[in-house]
Amino acid sequence: MMTKGNTFLMNWKMTLYRSARRAAVPVLLALATVVWTGGELQSQSPVDCRTRSGVDKQVCVVSGRITSDTTFDSGSYWVLRGAVFVEDGATLTLDAGTEVFGEFATNGTLIIAQGAQIHSNGTATAPVVFSSDQEVGGRARADWGGLIINGRAPLNVPGGTSVGEGDTGVYGGSDPDDDSGHLRYTRVEFAGTEFSPDNELNGIAFQGVGRETEVEYVQVSFNKDDGMEFFGGTVEVKHVICYGIADDSYDWTDGWQGKGQFMIALQ
Repeated sequence: MMTKGNTFLMNWKMTLYRSARRAAVPVLLALATVVWTGGELQSQSPVDCRTRSGVDKQVCVVSGRITSDTTFDSGSYWVLRGAVFVEDGATLTLDAGTEVFGEFATNGTLIIAQGAQIHSNGTATAPVVFSSDQEVGGRARADWGGLIINGRAPLNVPGGTSVGEGDTGVYGGSDPDDDSGHLRYTRVEFAGTEFSPDNELNGIAFQGVGRETEVEYVQVSFNKDDGMEFFGGTVEVKHVICYGIADDSYDWTDGWQGKGQFMIALQ
């Protein structure tokens, strides 16, 4: 029996997936020559926005460390060059309808450090989208890294902390109520860079993320590794979908103590 709530969930899923099929963003950049292989790609200027011929919005290339509150708006295309770290004390806000692209040439990846927050404010009609910077029709799994969130919630590992796959930062601690922000109506697609065998990135990695972090109406599509993986922590998720994932749709390890409600996997 399908309830009214289930019907809404399925309608939401189809809306987000179909919007990916309609998207028509050109290749934004073909300039980078440095490939990120783990750790931090340094940059003196974290955001560089320019108008480019043949592109309908200005293109903002983001690299290195974000150390103060920053907003990505829907009036620009945002390109992640290498490993982009949002540092302790900073909040990254993404307005409804914002499009963020991981740069293929540098394994673009977004990493929210312990003590930082992400506020992804998508809506049902204007989701926040993280995707590949390759042409529509030419995008593939592992085109870019993915989204990594590091929190201070407990893990069941010796010492209580760990370092993320691909050297994506320290996570873990003793605060089950840690708050890394929120993800709402957000889609992550074509991610999952593989650095070496058994050392790859998930679409979204919740690493020691606490229960005050809100995650709802989130979709991961066409990821090379797992869609969503929970490395310990206490974060709770609801209304989430993993579609076309090459490995596990959902995975957890290191004593995840959270909950999931209304979870769909379609492989």
